[in-house]
Amino acid sequence: STCCAARSTRAWRSRARTVAVPMMLAFTLFVLSFIQVNKWEHEDSLMEFRLLSQQVASDIQAQFEEQSSLLEQLDGLFRASDRVTRQEFHLFVEKSLRRFPMIQAVEWAPRVDLSRRTSFEKAQRSDIPGFEIRERDPAGRLQRAGKRDRYYPVNYVEPFAGNEVAPGFDLASTPSRQMALAKSIETGTIVATPRVRLIQTEGSERSGILLLQAVREGGDSPGAVLTVLKMDSFMEKLLSAAGASLYVRFDDLDGIDDRQTLYDSFPDETGEAAFERKFEFGTRHYRLLIAPTPACLAQHQTWPSWGVQVA
Repeated sequence: STCCAARSTRAWRSRARTVAVPMMLAFTLFVLSFIQVNKWEHEDSLMEFRLLSQQVASDIQAQFEEQSSLLEQLDGLFRASDRVTRQEFHLFVEKSLRRFPMIQAVEWAPRVDLSRRTSFEKAQRSDIPGFEIRERDPAGRLQRAGKRDRYYPVNYVEPFAGNEVAPGFDLASTPSRQMALAKSIETGTIVATPRVRLIQTEGSERSGILLLQAVREGGDSPGAVLTVLKMDSFMEKLLSAAGASLYVRFDDLDGIDDRQTLYDSFPDETGEAAFERKFEFGTRHYRLLIAPTPACLAQHQTWPSWGVQVA
């Protein structure tokens, strides 16, 4: 400012090159340094975000593969045994539930032809009083199932606590479950259902998905083993370590209107996702979208760029 105020004097003319120009060059240099260091900091924070997102994506895929392994073991159990008792099923599944606390239920549903319905229901009442094969009415209430050629009622369920209403529910009574069951019987592979309304409807979390594996032969007759996943609970347990840092959306790309959201923690005002991963499981295609939360961005703020500017 002194140079500018004195620009008409001889002193200004002598200082213009020795003071003002070097000062402007230094100022410009530091501004450019600030911009570059700030860019490096942003890229560093995004790198950590990408690594965390990749870890979450890998964890989700790994958990689905673990469910596949569990169902294959259950399939082997029923095919290798003349008869799996309710207690044997409990002991086998109990160990798995300790490893996978995010599972809502593990179930066995044998095929029951109409001719065997009465005797089958009577046989189960010694363990579950009032057992009968049931379905939902149009209002969503459970009622005695109507006549069909065959049923796939849930017979064994673990843990029983929290799933008391599941025994007797016929998997073949709803189109989405029936289609998944038929596909697993046809292909011999694990099949995932689209989002369905679960029998376990406590609280606000009423939907989830089923992972089914048809048991096509064995001493207990054909049937199906399955795991039940409440997606909000499933995802929140997987994201417990990173939940405050990430917005996550998990979509079933084979759903109604080409997309069905199974889990979503994005607030309405959030923009585009910064990370995307697609994968296939259980004959369905899924997409994972992730964005950093403000807490994540604030956590990775550093101060070198501001130090450069102050300098």
